[in-house]
Amino acid sequence: MRGIERSMVMRALVVAGVVLSVPSLACSGASAAAYETAARSEPADETGAAACGDGVIDLGEDCDGSDVGGARCTDLGPAYAEGELSCSVSCTFVPAACKLAATEPRVVINEVTSVSHDTIEIYNAGDSAVDLAGWTLSDAEFAHAPTRHDDRFVLPIGTVLDARMHLVLQVGDHGLALSGAGDFVVLLDRDLVVRDRVGFDADEAAESYCRVPDGPHGSWQHDCEPSFGARNRH
Repeated sequence: MRGIERSMVMRALVVAGVVLSVPSLACSGASAAAYETAARSEPADETGAAACGDGVIDLGEDCDGSDVGGARCTDLGPAYAEGELSCSVSCTFVPAACKLAATEPRVVINEVTSVSHDTIEIYNAGDSAVDLAGWTLSDAEFAHAPTRHDDRFVLPIGTVLDARMHLVLQVGDHGLALSGAGDFVVLLDRDLVVRDRVGFDADEAAESYCRVPDGPHGSWQHDCEPSFGARNRH
C-alpha cells in the first residue's frame, strides 16, 4: 500500500460509464472505529496452498463444503437479514439464499482488479439512489482499523449512486495499491460500519475478480472478463 496525500482537487469518477467530475476528499481525517474480521492467513498445507475442498475450514478459508463454521447471513453485515449461507468452490461465503434487509442500502463491492489501474467497482443493487458521501474504501486487513492515510479513501461530497448503477474508481481516484499477491477491499458507511468486504488470493484479481451475477447475491469468481461499469461476465 502506498501513501498518497491529496487536497481538495477535482477527480474523475466513472458512474456506469459516464465520467463525473466531483471533489475528492483527502484521505486523512478522524480515526476509524475498529472492526472485526476473519482475515485470510497462512496457507494450510505443505504445498503452500490452502486445502480448499477437504470439508475442513483451514486458515484463510471462510468455509469449506457444507461447513460454514456456524456463520449466518447477518454476520456478513447489516445489508443482510435472515437466510442460510452456502460455500463456493473457492471456500468463500455465498449469500445467494440470504434475504436483504429492507431498510438497508444495497450497495456492495462488485468487481476488483489488482493490475494496471487497481480498479474497484461499487454497485447499488437497490431500488433507490444512495448518497455515498463519507463512505470509506479501505485495503486494510480486518485486524486493524483503517486509520493510516494509505489504508483508506473517503468518498467525496456529491457522490450519489443511482439504483442499479455502477461506480468505478481507479487508483488515481482512491489511492489504494491492491497487491497481486492477495489483498482485501472493504467498504464502510459514514458511521464506519462494514457494509461489504472481499479478500482475494494471489493472481485471483489479475484480470478481474467479480460477483456473478451483480449485487449482494452474486458469488465471487476469479478470471472474470473485465466489465467495469457494466454487467459482470465470467
